[in-house]
Amino acid sequence: MKKKLTSTLLLTAMLASLAACGEASGVSDETTTGTDSADAVTTDNRIPDDLPEEDFGGYNFRFFTWGSAGERYVPDSENGDIVNDAVYRRNRVVEERFNVTLSYVDSGAANVTEMDKAVERTIMAGDEAFDLILNVAKHQTGQSLSGMFVNLYDLEYLDFSKPWWSAQLVEDLSFNGKLFVSSSNMHYDEFAQTKVFFFNKDLIDSYKLESPYSLVSSGAWTLDKMIAMTKDIYEDKNGNSERDESDVYGLLTTQTHNAWSVALNIPEWEKTGDKIELVALSDKMVSAFDKIFDWNNSSDGVYAFENGAFLNEIRTMFIGGNGLFAFGTISDAANHYRDADVEYGIVPFPKYDENQENYRAFYAANGGHMFSVPKFASDLDRTGIIIEALSAEGYYTLIPVYYETALKNKYLRDEESVAMLDIITASRTISFSYCYDNYENGLGFGNAWAKDAFYESYATFYATRENGAKARIAAVVEAFTKE
Repeated sequence: MKKKLTSTLLLTAMLASLAACGEASGVSDETTTGTDSADAVTTDNRIPDDLPEEDFGGYNFRFFTWGSAGERYVPDSENGDIVNDAVYRRNRVVEERFNVTLSYVDSGAANVTEMDKAVERTIMAGDEAFDLILNVAKHQTGQSLSGMFVNLYDLEYLDFSKPWWSAQLVEDLSFNGKLFVSSSNMHYDEFAQTKVFFFNKDLIDSYKLESPYSLVSSGAWTLDKMIAMTKDIYEDKNGNSERDESDVYGLLTTQTHNAWSVALNIPEWEKTGDKIELVALSDKMVSAFDKIFDWNNSSDGVYAFENGAFLNEIRTMFIGGNGLFAFGTISDAANHYRDADVEYGIVPFPKYDENQENYRAFYAANGGHMFSVPKFASDLDRTGIIIEALSAEGYYTLIPVYYETALKNKYLRDEESVAMLDIITASRTISFSYCYDNYENGLGFGNAWAKDAFYESYATFYATRENGAKARIAAVVEAFTKE
């Protein structure tokens, strides 16, 4: 295992190479799907992946998936969609290089709970039925405590210093020299599921507000600034004297999302050496919670849905010009706003205050795109080589298509949004406590910003979870420290 570079060096290499690849690929929209971007970016600018030349004799390398993940990772053919076709061509390059076949095994699970059971059942059976598991991060991490997965640091050919890995994410999910769950540029999901805010440019001008772009660039895009800009923006647009989805608001959001603690750099757990401490009752946490609680529940300018099921309503309202700002993910630019008439921009979540060094963008890690290696894997060298090869080739042939082309050149509306996307991409990360604290069973603080917390004081919320969280920490420490 090679030592990790600092995240600054990694970021510099990544952005420089992405820019080079975007220029080299020459792909700008669906009309250019015939371009062989894999060939187009084969230049001296590539960072070597340092993998040995191996012939695996036609080995069938299998992803264990559910839902749509299998088709997204291993599409059957090119179909004219630029991202699908980039994945398909990337796979062909790796298959030919190492004489393997890529495929997926669909667990048949209808939801993540069924997928968890399928993973456990198959691993406990001991048969080498697949090579890599794709699942939801906070479910995989829970299963890792039972010893189901290989420590990824034991895979010699995974080089986390390379730019196809997010150094911050790898660091966040590591503890005591072990890493059981991760993601890489095998897919574009790290970008697509990063949480952001969109804003209506016409409404910014209409209300004579400061440019969100300028605030972000100057470092002044803070929680207090965003609250001040949105809390009083309300228009009874339909004149019925009722707050409804036809009116105009400063912020369209959902209370059930957990990006705030990451964005504001407020940890719930603190890792030091082989110890983890519960720090979720800090003054900073309480202060931020009180501000966001008041903002969401007492401001005329906030229309806050109770849970994430209402994301489509948020998108519809934003497209209709009913929101100054709207919560969402980067994927909304491509999937929902590409043909919208609204002139929009995109900004990261704000910082806690101007003393916070960097913006921090939360990678939601939902869906089946975090991966683990099952403990029955018999050839860790082969597994590591294929993962690293797919990640490296994805960095050069898939990510430029999604990031540089699908987002920057087609779906985002101005050069300043492009600059914002670079800032968001550079700062994306995830939280160790979000992934491991088992908050779905009421033991942790991963949903400290969600609806059940917002109906009580933070002190009460903390008290109901303190003992459970400490017990969970003890279990996590035991799992990561045992031989």
